[in-house]
Amino acid sequence: MPSNPTHDTVQLMQTLQTRHPLKTWSLVITFFGDTVLPRGGTVPLAVVVAVLGALGIDAATVRAAVARLTRDGWLVRERRGRSSDYRLDARGRSTFADAEARIYAASEPDFTGRWTFAVTHMGAGAERNAVRDRLRTLGFGALGNTVYVRPVTDPEQPGPELDGVSYYDAQHANGTDPAHLLATAYDLPAIDTHYRRFTNDFSALAATASSLHGVDAAALRTLMIHEYRRALLRAPQLPASLSPLLAHRSPARELAAQLYGQWLGPSEAWLDTQHSAWLQAADDTVSTRFM
Repeated sequence: MPSNPTHDTVQLMQTLQTRHPLKTWSLVITFFGDTVLPRGGTVPLAVVVAVLGALGIDAATVRAAVARLTRDGWLVRERRGRSSDYRLDARGRSTFADAEARIYAASEPDFTGRWTFAVTHMGAGAERNAVRDRLRTLGFGALGNTVYVRPVTDPEQPGPELDGVSYYDAQHANGTDPAHLLATAYDLPAIDTHYRRFTNDFSALAATASSLHGVDAAALRTLMIHEYRRALLRAPQLPASLSPLLAHRSPARELAAQLYGQWLGPSEAWLDTQHSAWLQAADDTVSTRFM
């Protein structure tokens, strides 16, 4: 039986839909990346329909989104008798993996004093736009149409392997303010607004978060990570020493960690009841997120 959305969920969905229409296919990708991948990566369609149904999204819309993602090569369908199971294709797994460490990090990283510059070598068009979007997902800000930059917080992290992109490493000069470069490459006030809105939208749920169980916990866990990810991936991987430039980032991270911790147990317990040959027990990485 599908679950009716809770009153708080209905209000939150209305707020978010008014600000920016939620794309069902994007919520599906978030559910797969956050919840399904740690459980072996494959899930029955009925489970996806149930989770998004608890957000008020009807089954036909969910099935249409899953079908589109399958046609576009993001999901792979596997028939099991009369039912269908789905898993993320390599592209979907790679896209979520690129951001996973940033989403579930316990704290802001340290600044090494170095910058990575990415220079693209391609003309205008869909290919360049795809590379630009991928670089932004990985925390790069634009200094122009072909030059991107991000602060180095992990010296061992190489630049992503993208065709038509060259990388250069640079040391920040003493006596200069890194905030100037960040303000040039990123729209920091707009990014901070996204963090503030996330905190405002979800803080109302903090008082009742522990009372949610079953599919409702799984649904709000998915929605919360989806919206937190939206805010996070618009931002640079800003070092802790520069965090005053994004005053609402730390409160947003703390709230995300709190809500995730409260919804994780009930949502995983509900998933354990969804009998499927493919849906495995969650691996150990889930319990250490935000820690």
